[in-house]
Amino acid sequence: MKTIEEVRQNNKKWFGDGNPQFFGDLNYSVFNDKEGEVYLIRLTTMWSDMFDGVKKKFYRINKIDKKTLIIGDLYDEIFNTLEEAKNFLK
Repeated sequence: MKTIEEVRQNNKKWFGDGNPQFFGDLNYSVFNDKEGEVYLIRLTTMWSDMFDGVKKKFYRINKIDKKTLIIGDLYDEIFNTLEEAKNFLK
């Protein structure tokens, strides 16, 4: 089972140099599924205030390479709760 600490260690640029603030990321968690796949679940506001000026919180998911722990592609889906995001991955 991979942890957020291991993912942070292998993605220093992702988590440093103001990157989380720029993208509106508020919190990160790692989800490991039964097949050994690894995902980053982010609580974010990701430019949600572009048109009406109101930031909205939601969850997004990135695939993580299970060998290198490098954060990969972002799924298109947007989730209102952490539970919804986890259920999508089950």
